[in-house]
Amino acid sequence: MGPDHHRRQLIAAIVLACIAAPASAIWVADVKTSPMDGKKTLLLRVQAPKTSRSPTLTIQCERGILELVFNARTVLDQTTADQERPSIRMKYDDAPARRVFGNRSTDYQAVFIEAPILHMPALLKAKRVLVEFTPLMKSQIIADFDVAGLRDYSDLLKQHCRL
Repeated sequence: MGPDHHRRQLIAAIVLACIAAPASAIWVADVKTSPMDGKKTLLLRVQAPKTSRSPTLTIQCERGILELVFNARTVLDQTTADQERPSIRMKYDDAPARRVFGNRSTDYQAVFIEAPILHMPALLKAKRVLVEFTPLMKSQIIADFDVAGLRDYSDLLKQHCRL
């Protein structure tokens, strides 16, 4: 057995460890600058760890205005009395779940959560957020987000958002 055999074993062990390791969602930060006016927009996004089409939770600050967006990445059921204000249920760690309302996106896949500033203290402290939503013509689904680590972006949030 030569050095190539040991190298192949090592590579195989590393690949196996990467495949077998539990996937932990992480926050992805992006600051975009408008070519029109030089204004910056902060985007912080975390994805539920299932597939590439898994739901996302996004914090967006454009011109200091904070938005919290849940994107189901599938068309949401719009059978509520007020179709412009869909609702989802959110649960931060061990706190009780609560229904939150928002405005729907034009593609019916996302909810712009009302009063996002009220969610920030819980979101900054939380390790886990559950979001319950109903896709069109399907049963309710719960998206599980690993939100630990958001505090690492506190400086970016303070710089770009009016908190």
